[in-house]
Amino acid sequence: MITIQHWDTKLFQAKGSDADMANTGVGFLSGRYNETGTNNTYLGYQAGAGASGQSNSNNTAVGKHALYVVENGNDNVCVGRDSLIALTDANDNVAVGSLAGSTITDGNGNTCVGYNSDTSASDSTNQIVLGADVSGSGDGTLTFGNSTSDTTCTNGATTWSNPSDVRIKKDIETSTVGLSMINDLRPVNFKFKTKGEVDSDFYLYEKDSNESAGFTDKTVLGFVAQEVKSVIDNHAEYKGSELWLEGLELHDKRQRISQTALIPILTKAIQELSAKVKELEDAQ
Repeated sequence: MITIQHWDTKLFQAKGSDADMANTGVGFLSGRYNETGTNNTYLGYQAGAGASGQSNSNNTAVGKHALYVVENGNDNVCVGRDSLIALTDANDNVAVGSLAGSTITDGNGNTCVGYNSDTSASDSTNQIVLGADVSGSGDGTLTFGNSTSDTTCTNGATTWSNPSDVRIKKDIETSTVGLSMINDLRPVNFKFKTKGEVDSDFYLYEKDSNESAGFTDKTVLGFVAQEVKSVIDNHAEYKGSELWLEGLELHDKRQRISQTALIPILTKAIQELSAKVKELEDAQ
């Protein structure tokens, strides 16, 4: 048996003059203090309960205490226990997951997906946060990952950042991998095969397909993962783990490389070359 309780004897309606303001509330005290708001949907114990005299519209809240203290916020969507629980006068926020967006009070245009995913401040704007226990990195950023490891990019930018704080590092030593390893790498131009051209036992294979098996059908400048792995194996001084890795895809383990991981090696190579140039200049 399903029991539906509410603070009134009917599904709540705004208390204005219109007979029906297109609000729906299911759950004890859901939408309790809505006065003049319209087009709200609240489902769960005290979902959208709000504060006395609230007027908000076009909100959807599902879960216990979801959008709990809303006053004049509009066009917010939250799904999960205590999601957007502190929001009062903010608009256009989306939160999915228990405690998602629980810091936001008057920030607008944020998206939080994942358990306890949250923005960096109560008045955050245009932050996108994805993953369990992930915190946003500032207004206008995308942050994804988990509580101990996340990646951030500023909206509209092309570079990513990761936590690199000395307070989370140990066994720090100067790397010696540089010019010698760089000289062994082979930059190549290539095109991706079509799905009809890859081996028939490869999971991307589609007979007679002309669709690219990569991200583009244009010429790409880069490296071959198998060749990079061979270079790594020939350089014992390389102690990193990000430049090359074998993926864990469900169907097939594709080899992967991170070109960003070359930056420390390139930096060392430039330092070595600079030292050689100085040595030559000093000898003149």
